[in-house]
Amino acid sequence: MKRAIYSGSFDPMTNGHLDIMRRASRMFDELTIGVVHNPNKTPLFSVEERVAMIESATSDLGNVSVDSFTGLLADYVNENKFDAVVRGLRATSDFEYEIQMAQMNAELFDKGIESVFLMTSPEYSFISSSMIKEVVSLGGNVENLIPEIVLTEKKKFSKEEVSMTVLELLEELEEIINTAPKVPLASKVMVDANEILELSKDIRLSLPDDVQQAKWVIDEKERIHQDARNEYERIIVEAKKQADTMVESDVITERAKEVAGEIYRRADEYSKNMRLRTYDYMNEVLSTFRDKMDDINNHYFTSMYEDIDKHFSGIAGKIESDLVEIQKMTESTQEAPLPVHNIEAPVNSIEREPEEEDLL
Repeated sequence: MKRAIYSGSFDPMTNGHLDIMRRASRMFDELTIGVVHNPNKTPLFSVEERVAMIESATSDLGNVSVDSFTGLLADYVNENKFDAVVRGLRATSDFEYEIQMAQMNAELFDKGIESVFLMTSPEYSFISSSMIKEVVSLGGNVENLIPEIVLTEKKKFSKEEVSMTVLELLEELEEIINTAPKVPLASKVMVDANEILELSKDIRLSLPDDVQQAKWVIDEKERIHQDARNEYERIIVEAKKQADTMVESDVITERAKEVAGEIYRRADEYSKNMRLRTYDYMNEVLSTFRDKMDDINNHYFTSMYEDIDKHFSGIAGKIESDLVEIQKMTESTQEAPLPVHNIEAPVNSIEREPEEEDLL
């Protein structure tokens, strides 16, 4: 269930107020009309009268209730656990005031509470409570601008019924100045400062809400304009600094490119020289290696050949010696034949091929 509050002084309630109440009642399950009671002001209608008039004007809306409160709206909203605060907007001046209030309330509201703004219907966009009071006090017709229940209390709008109006307070101020003792030889008068300050406070408190709101908006406009000018000057200064930095950055970039190009050129030249030196060194190493290999080959193979020659020379000598012995044995056999039973052995010995062991 969504619950919202529509707050205001409603002094008096207008058809513009009633229009917002009816539209908001269709948006939320429950809508409370919060009548603000400011003990520092002298309102046209009392809190009780305003509550009664709103209850009468909204009697056909079953989900609408009316209550009054004093103090901060945020405290009342948080205490009663409302989900949203409804505000009406008539013109840009309202927006500037309301947006500031909404941002402040956002800091004060409990989490989840939102401000909901409803644009006033065009036929009520020019209506304000202070304007209604002024028009009625001057005898104007406001029949189509305020609810019927308020019209029944029209006599309350007359100046005679207001205990202290701004005009009366100003007249009292003029009376104090006119009757104050004059300073000799000057156009000045001596007045009680505390009395003037107290009267000024009463005048300020007696001003209609819209006038005070307009003053607040004007003051805020000046502050906003000054803040805007300060921000503009700050942006200009920052932009100039950034421009100078960008210029310096461009110069640094160009210099960096030059230095990088020089480093690359030197590195390339050094790389080429290193390749040439490496090539010459490798050629020298290979030439030395070839010479060493030739020396090794000449010495090794010469020695090896000598050893082989000696080895085979020894074998050849042994073979020659054996052949001589065999020749001698053959010759002795032919001169003195052996007995028959011994003939085959020498023959076999002669015919047998010498084996490798015999040669060695």
